[in-house]
Amino acid sequence: MTPKIQSPKAYALRLLNFRDRSEKEIREKLLQKGYAEAETEETLEYLKVSGFVDDSKLARNLLIYLDSSKKMGLRRVTDTLKRRGIPESIIEETLSEVMGDLNDELSYGYTIEGEIKKAKILIQKKEESSLKKYPHRVKLNRLYGILNRRGFAAETIKHVLKEVT
Repeated sequence: MTPKIQSPKAYALRLLNFRDRSEKEIREKLLQKGYAEAETEETLEYLKVSGFVDDSKLARNLLIYLDSSKKMGLRRVTDTLKRRGIPESIIEETLSEVMGDLNDELSYGYTIEGEIKKAKILIQKKEESSLKKYPHRVKLNRLYGILNRRGFAAETIKHVLKEVT
């Protein structure tokens, strides 16, 4: 019994059932699966026209999610978007658009004040849980590392750590 060969559209739609993907991610998956370049481009065009793949919408949704839920700094957010295959121009456009929209209570935005606010929240959570047992100097080093890995700028981290200590 030979395995049933799946069409590139069906495969792409199946991928999109799991999570939203960028145009680049879909293209890579289709080519990796062995579909021809022409089939891949045709499938991508269909997905874009149908509204299944929209890099701008994906960038906006990811920005809001990473801002409100993950409390990541601007550097980490842009790195995440780039890794997901969203073009630089769309990232910049979305950042400028979303920064104006993120003024509600749940989101802190990517302003300096917003970054400081998110960093303080993260520090508070870490101090309450896993950092109680460490001496002050070790605690500061660990907090710096945590905030740095979350994508906060060095100036923001230093400012927040000064306020906390």
